[in-house]
Amino acid sequence: MKQFDFKYGRKQETDDAKEENVILMEEYENKDFGSFQQEMEAAGMEEVIYLDSSMIDFSTNLFVLIDNVG
Repeated sequence: MKQFDFKYGRKQETDDAKEENVILMEEYENKDFGSFQQEMEAAGMEEVIYLDSSMIDFSTNLFVLIDNVG
């Protein structure tokens, strides 16, 4: 009977360890997602800057074209 109690106690410890590992994994995923989100925001900012610079180039080229025609 003591053997069964020992196995049950061992199983209980394993379940507790699994639960702790799940909590740690969730915390890690949240931190990891935060860095992923920051990378995506930075990439979005780069796209906006690129689009802004393209619009400036386009408007400058359009002005030169109109000036040459007029």
